[in-house]
Amino acid sequence: MLSENTFVSGSKDIIILNINDSSCIKTLKGHTDFVKSFVLSTNGSLISGFQDSTIKVWDIEKSVCTQTLLGHTDVVFSVILLNDGNLTSASADSTIKILNS
Repeated sequence: MLSENTFVSGSKDIIILNINDSSCIKTLKGHTDFVKSFVLSTNGSLISGFQDSTIKVWDIEKSVCTQTLLGHTDVVFSVILLNDGNLTSASADSTIKILNS
């Protein structure tokens, strides 16, 4: 789904665009507030951190959220995939979490 010809953007929804003609390929809906960060996992899922303090894992092909990760109590500013496959998230709640893959 994601290739060198796609661009991922977000507001309350995550929007996947074709950069060649600016057409919308997919819209992923499920958060209640604004996107702050996202990363593509090694298995092709998109992982997003949002202002609503949640992290979501998305099946891009099906346009559905497959998992919601809780634990932060404030805005998730960053999600980063580490070399070992674990996910790290940083939040305005002054915590950094490492989630096992």
